[in-house]
Amino acid sequence: GSVSLYLWQRSTFYDKARIDMNAWQLKWFTFDQSTISSRVVREVDTPGTPDASVLPHFNSFDVDEARLLLKIQTEDRNYILLAPSEKNFFAALRRLESVLNSQGKALKPSLSEVSDVLEVHQSLIELPKGSTKVASMLHILTFPVKAIIHLLVPDVRNAGAMSVILKAVVAAFASVGCLIVGSYAMVSTLEELAHILNVPESVVGATISAAGTSLPNYVSSSIAASLGLGNMAVSNLFGSNTFNILVGLGFPWLLYTTIYGIDYSEIPAEGINVSMLAMIISHIVFTVTVLISRFELRLWHAYVYFTLYVVFIGYIIGDSIY
Repeated sequence: GSVSLYLWQRSTFYDKARIDMNAWQLKWFTFDQSTISSRVVREVDTPGTPDASVLPHFNSFDVDEARLLLKIQTEDRNYILLAPSEKNFFAALRRLESVLNSQGKALKPSLSEVSDVLEVHQSLIELPKGSTKVASMLHILTFPVKAIIHLLVPDVRNAGAMSVILKAVVAAFASVGCLIVGSYAMVSTLEELAHILNVPESVVGATISAAGTSLPNYVSSSIAASLGLGNMAVSNLFGSNTFNILVGLGFPWLLYTTIYGIDYSEIPAEGINVSMLAMIISHIVFTVTVLISRFELRLWHAYVYFTLYVVFIGYIIGDSIY
């Protein structure tokens, strides 16, 4: 008979993208006498959801019992599976051996660590292995910044004399400090550069400055998405915008009005109305598209959002010129 169980499978996208972060999908695997099929576990099945996919024939597989990992080796690619429990792990292991036996390939699985599943962490100050000339040049140019971060922010992934919790707290505050100093230096530099080049500050703020200050959000959301935490990635974006508006603007105004006892009225209205309108439209478009797709982010969403951003940047630059 067949055996069905839950297993985590590493995402094909992140295998092909060669990103050293692990992204996993929970799948319902069915092991028959000679075939293995799987289907993605979803809270709600939507129209167009593909049926179960069948794994191609394989010649061998590796086992990492300590981490409950299985690596099935086929001609096209490797399938990395993670069992949620020892019971599922050994059940899948027995069925893999049975499938091999049914194919006349009674090979003994290799009992080794599935090392390519683990994240490979490289030091910030070391030259990336196998890097291109462009990557090496970028590493050299950014080495002073990398060295400062390497010295100030402790690596929570490595064990040491400091406890993990204390190291995480120190790393969090040090990271925030680096962001504050870096953001202040970037904004001051861009403001001075705008005056020298006679470029309106609204253009610089809506383009280069906005992109630069949003890079931390981009990195954190990308990491969350690569770990399969889509909700966290989207919530981080909306939470950061809410924080920027309510705290990033509200707190300095609170301090100013409290200290000086007068209203702050030195904000130029140039470009603010357009930026606010663009923000409102982008939020409406995002909400509508997500509702239409039943809270699934798809490729055509990316095209829509990127096109809207290009139109916004083009309008900002064109309005400043003409």
